[in-house]
Amino acid sequence: SAFSMLEAITTVICDAEMGGIQVERLLDQKFETWGSGKEKGKPFVTWAVAMCGLVGSILFSADVGLYWLDIIDHYVNNYTVLIDGLLEAVAVAWVWGFIKNMRKVNYKSAMWFAW
Repeated sequence: SAFSMLEAITTVICDAEMGGIQVERLLDQKFETWGSGKEKGKPFVTWAVAMCGLVGSILFSADVGLYWLDIIDHYVNNYTVLIDGLLEAVAVAWVWGFIKNMRKVNYKSAMWFAW
């Protein structure tokens, strides 16, 4: 119906505008920290970032978009959790000391860890 078409068009326009606003705000902050001499390249960088987002989103809006989303979601979630756990273990060992924690684990555990 006409109302559904109007709603879809407005949603696409609003989403594109919000994406542009977010890119522009991010790039404004970066150009501000880089200094005022780089202002000439700002429109090109904004356009390039927007085009990268467009090309990246076309993959998900194509006919097989849900398959790509499922594949990327699977790998990002699994490996992100694994890397997060490893980084947490490294942070705990760094802050509280590896040997001290290993002795505590050995004291409480049936398995002994030796380094």
